[in-house]
Amino acid sequence: MGIQEGTFSIKPPLFNGTNFIFWKVKIRALLQSLGVDVWEIVEGGYQYPSSIPTYNAGKKQCETNAKIVNSILGSLV
Repeated sequence: MGIQEGTFSIKPPLFNGTNFIFWKVKIRALLQSLGVDVWEIVEGGYQYPSSIPTYNAGKKQCETNAKIVNSILGSLV
């Protein structure tokens, strides 16, 4: 299976319980590269809605939060 044009995947840095400072710098760079909206949620926190949002801005914020959670959980060994 080849790489499709216009798509990319960034592997999160793996954290195995050692060298936290190095991992922190790398995960910060990864999350910031995912967009300003991602980093705003990391810095300010995410407020979970009481129900699934039906408006576009709410849906986008849920998707952005999912990117953050996926990146961080994917980096843990």
